[in-house]
Formats: sequence, structure tokens, C-alpha cells
Amino acid sequence: SNRLVDEICITSGLEIMHILVSPFYDSERIRRRLAIVKGKPIESNPTKKFSPICPNCGITMVLRFDKEGPIHGNQYYGCLNYPECTLKLPV
Repeated sequence: SNRLVDEICITSGLEIMHILVSPFYDSERIRRRLAIVKGKPIESNPTKKFSPICPNCGITMVLRFDKEGPIHGNQYYGCLNYPECTLKLPV
């Protein structure tokens, strides 16, 4: 349980940071939070791309542009399993 892990870390003098469960994680955001907790300067890495995991299929989603439809001209994340999975996530 979280409480047991917290107690072990506190007793051992180890730092701990809780990350909420999510169907997809923004690794850049987590990296920035860890840097803040450690008190180190935040380094930007523009070559790293964020790709969420499809909550329906469990596979990577890709950044796409809506050419037609309700969000015409905007970007969204679409499932790689399209057309079987038509889930879209906002950027």
C-alpha cells in the first residue's frame, strides 16, 4: 500500500513523489516535477515527443490534423488502430 511505502521511504530518508494513475502519462511533465523536487534546473528536450496511450486499445496514439469535421484544422491524437478504434484525444 502507499502508506507502507511512504513509511519505509521516510524511515530510510528516501524522497518520494506520488504520480496519479492515468491511461496516459506526459513524461516531460513528470520529468519537470522530478527536477523541481530535486532542486535541479529544468533542462528542456525539444526532441522528445509525447504520445499518449489509447485508453481503449492500449497502444500508442499519433498526432494528426483534422482535415474535415468538427475540429477542422486542429490537431488531435488518434489511435493507431484506426479505423477499428476511432477514439480522439485533444492535444
